[in-house]
Amino acid sequence: MSTTKVPATEFARNFGRYQDRALSGEVVEVTSHGRVVGGYLSASALEHYLRLRQREQEILIVGALP
Repeated sequence: MSTTKVPATEFARNFGRYQDRALSGEVVEVTSHGRVVGGYLSASALEHYLRLRQREQEILIVGALP
């Protein structure tokens, strides 16, 4: 998965361009004064992230594992 960093003003002015990039599987990192302040990604990438985050929070009991 490729990543593009873009300043917040550029992202806001050309939202459609970056929306298309996100839909094609690219992650768009939005920066302000050189720091990442947010990101834009496709719905499928977001679903994947949320599944991973949920799995991180699962409690596994060693005795219950096969």
